[in-house]
Amino acid sequence: MAHRTEFHGPDGRRIELPETAWDHIVNRHPEMADYLGEVLLTVEHPTHREPDLRPGRERLFRPGGPEAWIRVVIEFRGHADRVITAFPQVNDPRPKGSR
Repeated sequence: MAHRTEFHGPDGRRIELPETAWDHIVNRHPEMADYLGEVLLTVEHPTHREPDLRPGRERLFRPGGPEAWIRVVIEFRGHADRVITAFPQVNDPRPKGSR
């Protein structure tokens, strides 16, 4: 894996992207293989944020990727948060009144 594995999220917290997480992303969503830079940009500078359905996780969104948006799910973990998955999304995640 020849990419940055540690960076900072929108709140300044350290976030890790382990090789196992990136492997999961490209195995489940092969169309994301060329979008590592956009995944990192989504984490560092999301356009929209919302809680995930699972406690202790957050969804980060940014326009781009192979479809209209990229969604990245991070999990809060002690000294460093962690990217769990990332995938393309067609619909705009922002509430209709905030677009």
